[in-house]
Amino acid sequence: MVSLVQQMTPALTPDAGEQQELLARVAELETAAAAPTPDRGLVQRVAGGVLSTIRSLAHSPDVQRLAVEAVEQGIQSL
Repeated sequence: MVSLVQQMTPALTPDAGEQQELLARVAELETAAAAPTPDRGLVQRVAGGVLSTIRSLAHSPDVQRLAVEAVEQGIQSL
């Protein structure tokens, strides 16, 4: 999921600052989820931040929908 969102980032927004913000949130999510015993509450809060950031990027609604679905499915698999 992290790799997919990273790949979609340029399609989600052409703005370099928005891309950096999204990539930072995704990296934070990856770190939280990769912990030996992930704190489910922390992972969900961080994922909520990722989803919020993705939803605020309205440059490509179809890519946005795919990114949201990827994050939601990734969280459900934990």
